[in-house]
Amino acid sequence: MLEPREARLHAIFAFLFVSSFWVAKEGRSLLGAWNDPSIGLLNLGVAATWVVSFFLHRFKDMRDQILVLRDRMERAERKLAALEDREP
Repeated sequence: MLEPREARLHAIFAFLFVSSFWVAKEGRSLLGAWNDPSIGLLNLGVAATWVVSFFLHRFKDMRDQILVLRDRMERAERKLAALEDREP
């Protein structure tokens, strides 16, 4: 399931991806010297950027979650140590 931030990221890159098809198709009429590559390098570049951006975004979220969990563990360990010290 996509989070709202992820949905926005995918909407932006979906627009760029679809736009790259249009630019690749209409490039010759818009730019006289345009030579559309047969493998669609523009589309491939946008798609690769999309994938890399998504994984970097996920990595950042995972790193933040790990930091939160470490903080929770440290607080729990401190509470446990304080409780052990209080026992007679």
